[in-house]
Amino acid sequence: MWEFTVLRIAAYLVQAYYWIMIAAIFSTWIPAVQHSKVGLVLVRLTDPYFNLFRRFIPPLGMIDITPLIALFVFQFLSRFALSGLQTILNL
Repeated sequence: MWEFTVLRIAAYLVQAYYWIMIAAIFSTWIPAVQHSKVGLVLVRLTDPYFNLFRRFIPPLGMIDITPLIALFVFQFLSRFALSGLQTILNL
């Protein structure tokens, strides 16, 4: 039973961070939100992950596509990580 709880908590944390990244991406389009307290919290939570990609992917002119790429990579890896965790816990 505890295995299910661990898996459920991990899935909730992954889903919460996914939505935090979505909110951070949208907040860059609205300067008032980006410079608010909420925007600063979003930046502090997501920039360490986004910066991993910014080191390798330069902006396209004035457009920074690294948050979108980071989001797709996060989704891809989280599916494998959660299924792997489920496999490990079921052994």
